[in-house]
Amino acid sequence: MKSFPGQRSVRKHPIYALEMALIADGVPMDKLYPIDVDRAFKKLEELKPHVLVVDEVGYLAYGDDAANVLYHVVNDRHIRRRAMISRASPSSP
Repeated sequence: MKSFPGQRSVRKHPIYALEMALIADGVPMDKLYPIDVDRAFKKLEELKPHVLVVDEVGYLAYGDDAANVLYHVVNDRHIRRRAMISRASPSSP
């Protein structure tokens, strides 16, 4: 994290997360396969505190109280660490 500070995002498809974790751990792209799943999960555990995932909330109906809680979660994260907010296009997997 210190070598490459800044915002991060992770695709929600598992294979991409495993590839990303191995690349972040220094595995050359031409050596990703066969995937070392144990090594990938170890790196994901290291990265986990730096990633906040809020998924599928655009499809939910929720009241003012729930919206307020979500606002405070995102705002607190923004205050403590950098935050990146993105949305998937309707055609995204």
